[in-house]
Parts: sequence; structure tokens; C-alpha cells
Amino acid sequence: MASTLNNKKYNIAITGANGFIGQHLTQKLIENEHNIKALVRRKTFDHIKNDKLEEIIIDDITDSNVILKSLENVDIVFHLVAKTHSKSNKYDEYYKTNVLGTKVVSKAALEANVKKIIMLSSVKVNGEGFLNKNLVYKEKDAPDPLDNYGKSKLEAEKILSSSLSEKPISYVILRAPLVYGQNVKGNLKNLMQYIYKGFPLPIPHKDNRRSMIGLENLCDAMISCAFCEKATKNIFLVSDDVVVSSRYLFNEIAKVMNKKPILLYVPYHILKLAFWCLGKSNSVDKLFYSLEINNALIKNITGWNPNTSFEKEIKHMVNSFKVSINIK
Repeated sequence: MASTLNNKKYNIAITGANGFIGQHLTQKLIENEHNIKALVRRKTFDHIKNDKLEEIIIDDITDSNVILKSLENVDIVFHLVAKTHSKSNKYDEYYKTNVLGTKVVSKAALEANVKKIIMLSSVKVNGEGFLNKNLVYKEKDAPDPLDNYGKSKLEAEKILSSSLSEKPISYVILRAPLVYGQNVKGNLKNLMQYIYKGFPLPIPHKDNRRSMIGLENLCDAMISCAFCEKATKNIFLVSDDVVVSSRYLFNEIAKVMNKKPILLYVPYHILKLAFWCLGKSNSVDKLFYSLEINNALIKNITGWNPNTSFEKEIKHMVNSFKVSINIK
């Protein structure tokens, strides 16, 4: 095992390595010749032929024996695995993966003499943003999670920090907003399909302000925290430097697609009622609410900067979407 974090090459484990963020982070670290244990639910990296990569199939992130064995001789753990969506939206469905999973990983890391854990959390721990207020989230703000995913991530943060605060192991928790980039899934992929098919999209009369973070910038931030000795036992809010409106996001996606988006100005309360009837009222808040992050602390401590532009990352995202549906 590497003796300190000043060495150039590390033995690294990544939980959730088969996910959207995990795959990109794994590839970046392999390119920098680190030794990687990719903890995955299914084989993911058959296309990468590299003796520095070991895939380990993990059926259950709460299996303490399997996790402990997987973290043997590891210097740094990137803890990315999380349950982000649930049809029933019951807290118990988030609790096992997000809370118990973090408890098992932190305990195993301590027993395996891991030097540092980088845990990816969510700005949802802070809240869901604001409708008619120009407020900016900071690390010192009191947490105010509103949904069960955010509540489970807050509980996971508390478990990680409380279990390691007095121990000889460093940790950094990164709270990220919406992540966009190559091979994105979920709501952003759905949005690209709507724009490509020419569906009308509702937007607020007054532009909102939302912090987001590109995939490349997020992975760079996590790596900076891992290799920065001054970043220890911290919680950071992380985002791009720019804030964007829903209108600007829609227009940038459409521009890369060579499409003209159909944007409709719909009053918030009317749209909220319509989506409530469909059981999706929370989706309206993401379109209308502002959610802005102050990212100064992570930049000041680690020297990290989000150098990949919003427009460049959107182009990567849209182009990967076009490849996935076989259009040129």
C-alpha cells in the first residue's frame, strides 16, 4: 500500500463504478495509471483492457465481509453508490443502500486502514431551492432535506462523519447539484428525448437560476479532494461557476441537436396543479425553482476550478445521446 497520499500512484476502490459518474471517474483514474478496484453490480468495463483495473461484482453493498475484502490494500475509496429514485418513494428503500451501505463502507475502510474516503452526496441535503428568493446555499447552512432521498443522504453523511471524526482516516463529502454530461441518464435523458421529438416544454416567465455541474468538472473535483492533504474531514458544496436558467438549458440542448425548442410560458400554479394530477408535481419545482450554490470553499482549500465549460459539456452530453439513438 502507498505510504502517504503524496505518492503519484494509488490503490483506489470505487463503489458504484458502473454508474454514470463512476464509469467516467474510473476511466480518468486508469488513464492516470492508478490501480483501480471497480465495485460494480454487473460487468461494465470489458472494453477496457488494462491490468490496473479489477472489477469486483458486489450484489449487496451492505455485505460487510465482501466489502472488507474488496478494500484490502486500498489507499482511497470513492463512495459513489446510491439509490436516487424509487417508485414508491419510501424512506426504507433509500435507507439500505444510502445509509446502511455507507455505514458498512466506512467501517470496512477503517478496518482495512484506508487513508481517505471521498463520498458523493447531494445538494438535496441543503434543500430543493427557492421559488421567489435569491438565496445561495453554503456549507454552513442548516440542512433542510425535503424528500426521502435527501434525508437518506443527510443520514449517510452523519454516519460517515461521526464514525470517522476521531479516527486516523480522512474523509471529504461532496454535495453536488444536477450532474450533466456524456451518457447521462434519468430526467436529463428524458428531456433530450422531448426536445428531439419536438414536444412543447413549459418554462417560467422569469428566468430561474440553477447551479449544475458537468461530469468532467465533478470528477476533477473528487480527484482534487482525494489528492489534497488540506481537504480532510470537510463537507463541500460543488458546482460549475455559471448558473443557468431552464430556458438556457433547453436552448443549448436544442442548438446542439439543430432543433428549435417549443417553449411555453405557463404560470407556476397552473402547471403545478396539472402535474399534481399526474403524480409528478415535484417535477414542476425543478423547472421553476432557483437553486444556486456557492462553491468558493472547495476552490479555496483544494485549488480546484471547474474548467470545462457548460457549453462544451452539453455538447458531449447531446452527442452521446445522438449516438445512443443512432442519429448523426
